[in-house]
Amino acid sequence: MPNRTRILIVDDAAPVCHLLAEVVSGDVELEVAAIANNGREALRKFIELRPDAVLLDVDMPVMNGLDALTEIRKLDRHVPVLMFSALTRKAAAVTIDALLRGATTYIPKPSFSDPAAVRRCLREELIPAVKAICQGRILPRTRAAEPRPSLPARPPASHPAAVQAVVIGGSTGATEALSIILPQLAADLPVPVFVVQHMPPMFVPWLAERLDHRCALRVAVAEPGRQVYSGEVRVAGGDRHTVFERRGTNIFVMADHGPPVNRFRPSVDVLFRSAAEVYGDGTLGIVLSGMGEEGCRGSEAIVSRAGRVLVQDEDSSVVWGMPGSVVKAGLAEEIVSVQRMALHILQRVFESRSAKALIS
Repeated sequence: MPNRTRILIVDDAAPVCHLLAEVVSGDVELEVAAIANNGREALRKFIELRPDAVLLDVDMPVMNGLDALTEIRKLDRHVPVLMFSALTRKAAAVTIDALLRGATTYIPKPSFSDPAAVRRCLREELIPAVKAICQGRILPRTRAAEPRPSLPARPPASHPAAVQAVVIGGSTGATEALSIILPQLAADLPVPVFVVQHMPPMFVPWLAERLDHRCALRVAVAEPGRQVYSGEVRVAGGDRHTVFERRGTNIFVMADHGPPVNRFRPSVDVLFRSAAEVYGDGTLGIVLSGMGEEGCRGSEAIVSRAGRVLVQDEDSSVVWGMPGSVVKAGLAEEIVSVQRMALHILQRVFESRSAKALIS
């Protein structure tokens, strides 16, 4: 039997640990490396066992999840750490801090009043996330990794239009990417930036607030009915799609309460399609780490209007599903590491304006 992915489960509630261990052990590709009931015990077992992934609760005695994450990241920058916490305001704030500090993703902790429903939720939500994140990162311990085929990017336009708006979409692993990219954007950025990040609605204000403290640009939640201004970053609000409406020479952010797209509301595809309709060839789309193919249809809409799309590279992505789908569809102008993405955005924004000034 091939080596299983070894999971360290960390939670201070014994019933939670029991259910998690039952579900993880029931999958042929996973196994429980150990169980810890607080952050300090988790750190000791992590050093001793070096598990392939960590499922980490937020609120625990002795050492909480945030402090445990900080210590784990000092030891290993790449091991997947999945935060597992309840949907409360306190947990939301701490979880956002964890994601910005390098946690891989967040899994919402269901109510444990109905064990059967919890098992079903864990099998449908937790297990697929663990597998998607660990796939390609956890190598069989007896053979070397096979080389990955390179995929071509779409050639850039010879005379690209001036960028008028930057739209960014991401899911699993994209929160940390945003914390790297957005602080590098210049305070005098002459275009607006819009972000869709898949996460529970109550998390969005905390994400915007934390990013605002790190960035030269103003970061806030996108408010429906508000006019769009350059030099601002607006994060799509929870449980509604963010779209644009042109009124004369002005553009406004609007809310669309239509059904989820690709299971998500807000959806990256909806944001990208609306940006393509309003900004046309002035749209610059950025697709970050995430599972599935969200953003591919929206990227197609941007490219069909002569806009451009950049994607995060596989090495710096937690999950290359979203960026990879755009590349495979032949829609990406360039594949860029997260550390250099801001530079590429700035180059396209300012160079397109310089070229336009020279032509006119």
